[in-house]
Amino acid sequence: KPGEVGEGLKKPTSMAATSNPTITLNNGHKMPAIGYGTWQAKPGEVGEAVYQALKTGVRSIDCAKIYRNQEEVGRAFTRFFKEGNVKREEVFITSKLWNTEWADPVQALKTTLKELELDYLDLYLVHTAQCWEPLDGELGPDPKKANFQEFLESGKTSVKDMWQGMEKGVDQGLTRAIGVSNFPVLMIKDLLTYARIKPAIQQNEIHPYFQQKGNTEWCLKHGIQITCYSSLALASPALKEGHEKLPEDPKVVELAKKYNRSAAQVLLRWAVDKGYSIIPKSLKPERIAENFNLDFTISADDIKQLDALERGFRTVPQDFFGHIPYYE
Repeated sequence: KPGEVGEGLKKPTSMAATSNPTITLNNGHKMPAIGYGTWQAKPGEVGEAVYQALKTGVRSIDCAKIYRNQEEVGRAFTRFFKEGNVKREEVFITSKLWNTEWADPVQALKTTLKELELDYLDLYLVHTAQCWEPLDGELGPDPKKANFQEFLESGKTSVKDMWQGMEKGVDQGLTRAIGVSNFPVLMIKDLLTYARIKPAIQQNEIHPYFQQKGNTEWCLKHGIQITCYSSLALASPALKEGHEKLPEDPKVVELAKKYNRSAAQVLLRWAVDKGYSIIPKSLKPERIAENFNLDFTISADDIKQLDALERGFRTVPQDFFGHIPYYE
């Protein structure tokens, strides 16, 4: 039944046993652990990249309304599925409800399905913990406008009302599972007091420099699986500040040499070995293949060494939502 705890985390000890390990969601559906993300993928490039990822063997694609590229991604889906080699049900597809869409998640979901040229999603996430008032179809105002801060605090839809709309999306067969992203634990805890269908996933920024251990451990304890974004800690907002790049950290470089892999592969495998799912993005076919081919495991001791790199360094600061202290 929707929202019931499934058989738990499927964490293989060797990639040799399966080309892409899976995690089992709390509704029993399986999600590939190694996926492909479409954030910061520009129109004119993202469609071909998604198509190449699918041809490479990737079977989980992460999308979102706010990425402003879903129509092109949808054309890539149609192109790939029309070839007839892989069925729609063999690919796990995720999208997200944006902040301005809280008042009517069902309609937002239908719009997303039309853009992606799909009949259903496998997973629909609430993109952030903030509600903004709708803007006649716009996703948000210009941050430079004088009333921007006022707009950011304008939302009138409660988390409960929004979540009940998300549940209707499951009831109507528009999505198989629902979940959250960038949510503080206290908001999820409150949500669970009335949720008829539990969140299946919490999608968060997670990498060795920013592990969110408290949030992650609490979610897993309550049957909510974890998807990591910005796994390489290379998201643009923080790099402008001159921070050391995680793939260039001496310990990461050392382990890359030890395993004869790239630094990116070591960081991605770290997450998979911890039982998380990942959604790395690249526009280069060779890098897409590299990110997918994680046919090795990292020893427990080396996992601990990567864990020790924690710095509390969030590369996608949440204060761009208007300095509302959700995460302090």
